[in-house]
Amino acid sequence: MNSLSKIRMILLEPHKFFSRLKEKTITDAFVMYAVILAISVILGTIIGLLLQDITSQFISNWLGFPLPQERAGALVQIGLMILGYLFGVIGSFVMAGVLHVWVMIFGGKEQYARTYQLYAYSKIPSLLLSWIPGIGLFAWIYTLALLIIGTQEIHKIPKRTAILMYLVPVAIFIVFILLLLLLFIHLAPDFMILIRQAAMQQ
Repeated sequence: MNSLSKIRMILLEPHKFFSRLKEKTITDAFVMYAVILAISVILGTIIGLLLQDITSQFISNWLGFPLPQERAGALVQIGLMILGYLFGVIGSFVMAGVLHVWVMIFGGKEQYARTYQLYAYSKIPSLLLSWIPGIGLFAWIYTLALLIIGTQEIHKIPKRTAILMYLVPVAIFIVFILLLLLLFIHLAPDFMILIRQAAMQQ
């Protein structure tokens, strides 16, 4: 199966894709992940540069004073892009390892290579779409759905268990973020005063 066919099945027929996935090594999954990650990093960097002025203006309006307009040089941008890519590649093995331990706790029946395939292929929608402003959240939700489906098909974990083993940690994480947001909103007035005072002294 070629890469385009895989992407189509991942996006449109995930149950069929994961149930028919018989790869023995991580090679194909890693190559696809690495190539699409590179495209995603490049496009994300370009979009970030194009929206930099708009974002800076929005933050300046919110803070009530202008931000410094210094821009990183081309070499710095390229360096950051390469660094981000390397972190993404290395991080895929780490995250797959964490995922593998988590799946094993709930009765997973396959080796690490199969979990890496699950992680890499589940991330494809996120890598393809997350660089588009406003789409990242939906891509992340679909990636979560693919993890649930792939866990059922690859590791033979029951549907109910597969759903709970992902949604419960996500729910806890969301509650934690909301608590941090409420704390930030509570402290924001004092924080804004300190920022304005620091800006006025420069």
